[in-house]
Amino acid sequence: MKRAFALVLTLLVGSAPSMGAEVHGYQVPGTYQLSICRSGCSTTDGRRAFSTVVVVLSMRPMSDGDPRPPGEGCFAVTNRRKSDSYVQLETIGQTKWTIENGKLKFPLFRSPDAGYFVELELKDYEVSGVGISRGAGLANPREQRDQIVGYRSTPPDPANCKPWKPTPVAQQKFIPYSPLDDAQARALQQRLEGHGLKNVDVADLQKDLYDHHTFHDADVFKAYPQLRGEQKLSECSNRMMTNATELVFLASKGKNEVTLDRLSCNGAGDGIRCDRSAPRRDHYYFLDGTDQYFTLDGLTFETAKAILDTYAAGRISRLPETLSTTRVNVTSIKSLFDNRYQMIFGEYFCGGCATVFDVDFDTKDGESHLTVVGEPRGGCY
Repeated sequence: MKRAFALVLTLLVGSAPSMGAEVHGYQVPGTYQLSICRSGCSTTDGRRAFSTVVVVLSMRPMSDGDPRPPGEGCFAVTNRRKSDSYVQLETIGQTKWTIENGKLKFPLFRSPDAGYFVELELKDYEVSGVGISRGAGLANPREQRDQIVGYRSTPPDPANCKPWKPTPVAQQKFIPYSPLDDAQARALQQRLEGHGLKNVDVADLQKDLYDHHTFHDADVFKAYPQLRGEQKLSECSNRMMTNATELVFLASKGKNEVTLDRLSCNGAGDGIRCDRSAPRRDHYYFLDGTDQYFTLDGLTFETAKAILDTYAAGRISRLPETLSTTRVNVTSIKSLFDNRYQMIFGEYFCGGCATVFDVDFDTKDGESHLTVVGEPRGGCY
């Protein structure tokens, strides 16, 4: 089973990288998860955020494939506690982004005499910057700055711009954190030391329940008895999103097909709270001899296997440097039109970073070949 022990190593090790590079249009399209604080926000801990925002920024226009600014987008704001920041005045809406002086800029609220304006710098998949409340005329004339940190999570999908409707606490299911056992703590110690951290103490890892924890099957089954008897494949928590957690269980497995049950929950102090009365059940595929699960949209498994066999054989042109054909870590294949497909590569369990690109799948002289079309996109989640 794969565990993240409530941390994302790429975010945990060291401080946030410097964000000095200019933003370019091709970097922008994606779905962004932002935490907004007065100060003290961290990419590894969003507990100080008074608001969180999902922002989807697309091309120009939404359906265009040319990522030149200005572009279009949408957003959904979740207000965790009351603030006088103007970001809390509009919880869902449309926006337009542009690049000025090397920074990504877009508003999250506008009226004739006031607004909330975001300015971000990008470094790989992380973002940081400020949110500025401005008022004039009839509004209180002022300029107040908030701190914003976050990351680009997935490709742009306007379906992510949904208002948040929380389930009443009485209807949520609670699963408590449990400390790591000795073997889990030693394994985590080795991983952290392998990433350059020194003098990591096993006892300290076991005491720090918020940052390093696990979930006992008995506690999960108490909340969701329908999962009893299923194998837990993964448990991952995202510290930046206040320990938002996903638990994955194996419901059934057949020939190249698998059914998984997923629980997506929110951090709640000494555990997690899950909104759903039952796990979400989804259908996936896998190649013989692997446990890399992936989804298919608009194509058969036979076609997907032919595409992946071609990829694994190295018959692909213009492959991004970040990928290698020695590891076929695909998470999704979608048919676009004719012989063109969208492929997403990354870690199926525990998210991490993903690379998205389109390919043409052709056969010439009896041999199949893939050609990457356009610029790859990416994100971390």
